Amino acid sequence: MELDLKSFLTQYGDALKDKVINKYNPLFDPNSRDTWDNDTSLRLSNLKRQPFPGQANVILALAKGFYVKGKRGLILNGEMGTGKTICAIIVAHLMPKANYRVLIMCPGHLVQKWIREIESTIPRCRTINLNGKVRHEVA
Repeated sequence: MELDLKSFLTQYGDALKDKVINKYNPLFDPNSRDTWDNDTSLRLSNLKRQPFPGQANVILALAKGFYVKGKRGLILNGEMGTGKTICAIIVAHLMPKANYRVLIMCPGHLVQKWIREIESTIPRCRTINLNGKVRHEVA
């Protein structure tokens, strides 16, 4: 019997989640938030565009892994249309520095999409397209 991902997760998702939580120590638990989680959640409210609740949990988990737990690499995985781009943009925005630079490496046909997503999400950002002569500044 062959199952697609959605059917698999519907059928086995709870058991899989329980197994992972019991075996590994999660970096972030949306059901028991600490001060950092709450403070960072408030920072999300300053964005031009708000992530969905599930995306916000992913964002907090990744940001906590990078900026609190000092992890050097984490994986953001999801199907098309789940919001991986906005999640990655906001995680970078939560970097605990006043001024920061982020380099996005993506296929050429996605450059303008990334620029649009960044400008429509992050207040007072500046984007530069290194593939061309287009330069964007947003107030």
